[in-house]
Amino acid sequence: MAKISERLKILEGLCEEERAIMERKASDYATEDDCNKNLKACEAFGVASAEQGVLVRVSDKLCRLGNLMVRRQEARVEESVKDTIMDIRNYMAILYHLWLEKNSKSVP
Repeated sequence: MAKISERLKILEGLCEEERAIMERKASDYATEDDCNKNLKACEAFGVASAEQGVLVRVSDKLCRLGNLMVRRQEARVEESVKDTIMDIRNYMAILYHLWLEKNSKSVP
């Protein structure tokens, strides 16, 4: 039977890994002054809002999870179930940050 202590240990590990991934990817995709710069490209191109762009990426990741976990398709790229879940969680943090920024709310 699953224990909350096990789940919290998993959460702790995921958070550490996700933070490291976000830090590395931020240097690839954005700048120190605007960590959402790449996401705002959707707006600059007139395609969608940055938030909508994030939601599209999340929907891609959810479809991937469906293929990997439900349909049990073998991945053709090196991105595991865990990697995909961590990406979704990071996108949710990004979405929340965008929301805070656009609604002039301070970061907690």
